[in-house]
Amino acid sequence: MIKLVPDLNKRILVADDEELIRDVISYKIQRHLGYQVLEAEDGVEALKTLEANNIDLLITDIRMPKMDGMALLEEIKAKGWSLPVIILTGYGQIEDAIKAIKLGAEAFMKKPFDTDEVITLVESIISGFEEREDAQAVMPFVRSQSTTIKIPNNYTYLRKIVNYVICVTRSTWELAKEDLNDLKVATYEALLNAFEHGNLRIEKKKKADFLQKGHLEYQRYLLEQIQIEENQRKSITVVLNLDTVRVEVRVLDEGSGFDHHLVYQDYDVLDAETFMRAYGRGLYLIKSLMDEVTFNELGNAISFVKFRPRKSFESSE
Repeated sequence: MIKLVPDLNKRILVADDEELIRDVISYKIQRHLGYQVLEAEDGVEALKTLEANNIDLLITDIRMPKMDGMALLEEIKAKGWSLPVIILTGYGQIEDAIKAIKLGAEAFMKKPFDTDEVITLVESIISGFEEREDAQAVMPFVRSQSTTIKIPNNYTYLRKIVNYVICVTRSTWELAKEDLNDLKVATYEALLNAFEHGNLRIEKKKKADFLQKGHLEYQRYLLEQIQIEENQRKSITVVLNLDTVRVEVRVLDEGSGFDHHLVYQDYDVLDAETFMRAYGRGLYLIKSLMDEVTFNELGNAISFVKFRPRKSFESSE
């Protein structure tokens, strides 16, 4: 393994009741990364170490005496500490992984583990955490920004774009997660419509027919459509405009468009059963959740605006 440039300012805490595990991880981190490593043999000792030191990353076992890894994660969350965590376990239970992630763990590794993999993971998390901290430190001072993103015509990118929009908006406006859910849903629905109905030209009836056979059948159909050469050349363009009072998202596909003047006429009689289907409700949701919605003349671009809650805006001034 190539030795990376040491950064002695980084401090890692390894909490495990097995001394051998602590020693092996500590040795590898100090040798290959040059980080300082502190050790704890249980959760109580780890918590005291966290309170007394600036720790950049915690590696902790789940099962430990006095206080286990889950309880330690709960304490970290309750105290509001911003700290990346890697969980180690010899049990490999899915329930443990899910619970640990919900409590804020960045990664989950099962014993026995490859020590080289631990080193790679530690370096990756430290680098990523530093980048997020840098962005978060600057975002409160950003008063406006405009970003244009052009993604391939592939559904795997849709959630990534949604996450980007939400991350930028939340960081700039410092809003609670629940306050951004409207924007999250609207952005995803717009991207999904651009992908399925815009670029792939899938009619609602065809989608409904496939979904009646099952979601797996529809996924297979989507994969077939993506592989068509004409569809592979297409893309989706997303424009994000953000200032102190509003966020605007514009989604443009390369389809032939549609008659947007009639888009909402069927929604006047929309019933609960129709709404709960997995198709045909995207534009209704966008209109319901956003403050302003417009289309270009061709109908292959939608723009929607969400105004910042006045209470949040006033508190930041």
